[in-house]
Amino acid sequence: MTKGGTLTLTAVTGMRSRNIKTGFWESEELGRLSHTDRLLFIGLWCIADREGKLEDRPDKIRHLLFGYDRRPVDVEKGLCNLMSLHVITRYDVDGHGYIRIESFQKHQNPHPHEKPSKIPDPVSCIVTGKQIGRAHV
Repeated sequence: MTKGGTLTLTAVTGMRSRNIKTGFWESEELGRLSHTDRLLFIGLWCIADREGKLEDRPDKIRHLLFGYDRRPVDVEKGLCNLMSLHVITRYDVDGHGYIRIESFQKHQNPHPHEKPSKIPDPVSCIVTGKQIGRAHV
């Protein structure tokens, strides 16, 4: 995708436009998160596909969302914090890690031409003690 001969952000990163509803700002539960974790949550929406799923790659997520920050951002900790609120699910399928944003399809209206998800759904989740906060399929 190009506009005027230059690459658009979507073409470079795969990020998409999403909506932030007023309920996000009114949520006491989300309000207890740090500013960075709330920004991470919003950013995940932009990385996620039309079904609210994305690869669980904290380093890549950090680069995409916080690449210009001068201070380090602990995306792994933020993902665990989001998972503790049950707003995301982290899961593995065939050794590959994924994230599903819960209630994504209820709150987002993906573009009709957005490609279908290629990321598998979690079949069944079992939380293991070895990797706390990580569901394995």
